[in-house]
Amino acid sequence: MESVKKINPTIELLLVGEIRRKCEIVSDIQFVSSIENKEILQDAISKISTEYFKLEKTESNKIEVSSTAGITIQIQFFPAEEIIYQQWKATGNEAHLSHCFEKKKVVEQELKECTSELAIYQHFGLPFIEPELREGRSEIERAINGNLPSALIELKELKGILHNHSTYSDGKNTLKEMALACKNSGYEYLGICDHSKSAFYAGGLSIERVAEQQEEIKKLNIELAPFIIFSGIESDILNDGSLDYPEEVLKSFDFIVASVHSGLRMDIERATQRIITAVQNPYTTILGHPTGRLLLSRAAYPIDHEKVIDACAKHGVVIELNAHPYRLDLDWRWIEYAISKGVQISINPDAHSTEGYKDMYYGVCVGRKGFLTAKETFNAQNREDINKYFQDRKNAIVGNQ
Repeated sequence: MESVKKINPTIELLLVGEIRRKCEIVSDIQFVSSIENKEILQDAISKISTEYFKLEKTESNKIEVSSTAGITIQIQFFPAEEIIYQQWKATGNEAHLSHCFEKKKVVEQELKECTSELAIYQHFGLPFIEPELREGRSEIERAINGNLPSALIELKELKGILHNHSTYSDGKNTLKEMALACKNSGYEYLGICDHSKSAFYAGGLSIERVAEQQEEIKKLNIELAPFIIFSGIESDILNDGSLDYPEEVLKSFDFIVASVHSGLRMDIERATQRIITAVQNPYTTILGHPTGRLLLSRAAYPIDHEKVIDACAKHGVVIELNAHPYRLDLDWRWIEYAISKGVQISINPDAHSTEGYKDMYYGVCVGRKGFLTAKETFNAQNREDINKYFQDRKNAIVGNQ
């Protein structure tokens, strides 16, 4: 879009389909356009096609472009007077569209005359439904019942970045570099969660290295105040569900992200019990990437999502929405259930470099698909509230011993 606009600013392309719905996997990229002379667009594409794009097919109402990224780009043309309707129609999936028409019979010509998507939904007697939600799941019933969120989570509402790695384990940037980049990006706090000792393949921290890092954190917190670095660890969930390190080390952290990294070939019963055992551990603050999936390359290990989420609700454990684009785990389809159980969601980039902070965007995209708002987002809380939460949780552990 940017490349075409630079060549000819008059060209208008509107995103539709999976990419506009912010789906975690996108099979192709689709646009609609009302440009009358498609040769103008073809010419613009030809001027940017040498390195990244190649014009593959042209028809009377469609252009198809291939990309070196291996994904097809399709551009369909419609009359200007009905372009908003065509954008709406090509955005929602089939289930969403059919659910709309099931609720109220509307003449298509009336919809084609609409000048906004809000007007289209008003024809169906519905409030505006955000593109990310148009999946044909519960959004129509929620709209009818007045249960749509007034505003979905936005990137600007996140106050801090939790679950990040430094050169203490397998990160590319030092602790100070990670902190400064986080602070300079406008965030109020950083949670550092290098790998625990069992993750030897990722430079997991020995007990001595934990103490060394925590000492550096204390010094940096004085230097960078009021910005705060919270001392955390990404503790491996061991085969029996226990956390890495003895209790005297676990209690030294401000918070702990508990994650499975090894022994991934589990059936649903074993995986579920392993995670629930970790959730029951009073030192577990956040359950990290709950299914261990890597999109397009490694399948998730099966878990009983309801049992795991119920356990998190019972024990006050936050669930991570890992924002790394290959993870996006917790799957957005389970966020709505987590919210219904009162479980907070933490959008974490799992950043292994300062560049990794940009992945927060993807976490917000899929969080919105799960009806997530700032109210249910753990790290939408400010520095003081997060600090109090961590301290209160640690004090509760001491009080129960």
